[in-house]
Amino acid sequence: MTMNPHSSPVRAEGLMTARDVAAYLKVSERQLRDLIAHEGLPVISIGKKIRRFRRKDVDAWLQRQVAADSVPAPSDNGSRHEEAEA
Repeated sequence: MTMNPHSSPVRAEGLMTARDVAAYLKVSERQLRDLIAHEGLPVISIGKKIRRFRRKDVDAWLQRQVAADSVPAPSDNGSRHEEAEA
């Protein structure tokens, strides 16, 4: 029995290459490496050189980034205002 490559679990997971993800996020591949190293963008390592990304993981990471940007900064309880009056 042969397996149809278009119905494999890997295809269903929506794996993307680094180039695919960089284009999807509209960043350079260098910026993508920085996002992986410093911002926690999830990546799957296959062997020593191959990296793939699950579309659902990239989308979830992106949603967390958007949510983090929309959280208001903690209040300083008016301490700046008090300093200005002193």
